[in-house]
Amino acid sequence: MKIIDIVSRLLNYIGGLVIGAVMLLTVADVGGRYLFSSPVVGTKELTENSMVALAFLAIGLVSLRREHIKVDLLVHRLSTKGQAIFDSITHFLGIAICIILIWQNVLRAMEVFQEKLITALLRVPLYPIYWVIVIGLVLMCLIMITQLIQNISKAAK
Repeated sequence: MKIIDIVSRLLNYIGGLVIGAVMLLTVADVGGRYLFSSPVVGTKELTENSMVALAFLAIGLVSLRREHIKVDLLVHRLSTKGQAIFDSITHFLGIAICIILIWQNVLRAMEVFQEKLITALLRVPLYPIYWVIVIGLVLMCLIMITQLIQNISKAAK
């Protein structure tokens, strides 16, 4: 669990650097547009890809801290054991969905790599963004597996 915590924090810090870079790029783009009548070329492409990376770099830490959006209108009324059972079911379903997403993104990353797909303006390869998605999803899946085990042990008590 310690290694998952370290990796989650590291990826989150990288995500922070990404958002900082996007912020500086946006400032340069707007400033260039108004001061020099020349925006930064490719800002839209870089921002779009960076936002995808940002979301999946941070998803591990969000999962680790259990800070995903949660609507528990009925669940909070259950006993501790009932809540653990409910959480176990939702974690199991989440893991199943996560595995499907990982599988499909790995296939898409290989497809995009083989087809040599690139962005329209800057001609940046698109396959790395799919691998960032896969890394974030794998981390989230590992975290959900550990949380599932914790919930099952709570439910068993």
